[in-house]
Amino acid sequence: MLGDEDEAKKYLTIIRNRAFPEGQARVDDFIASEGSLLEAVIDERGFEFAGEGDRRQVLIRTGLIGKKIKAIKTLTKQMMDGLEANGYYRF
Repeated sequence: MLGDEDEAKKYLTIIRNRAFPEGQARVDDFIASEGSLLEAVIDERGFEFAGEGDRRQVLIRTGLIGKKIKAIKTLTKQMMDGLEANGYYRF
């Protein structure tokens, strides 16, 4: 958020390389799928601190709460539709 994207990407890469087997971190693909480096960092932070109870506050503070609520509602509908149609949902 301070504008140093090179530093942010460096640390995001370190974290994802630690979390995934060799060659599977795909940092650039992750950033692209999230829409921006900031959103990728915020979501990776959500994975890293799952269960800490501050996800909502982080999303409010960064202005991403509405977008993330809409995304989870869309995903939930896709899962429910898949379950209804097929009896399962493939991620």
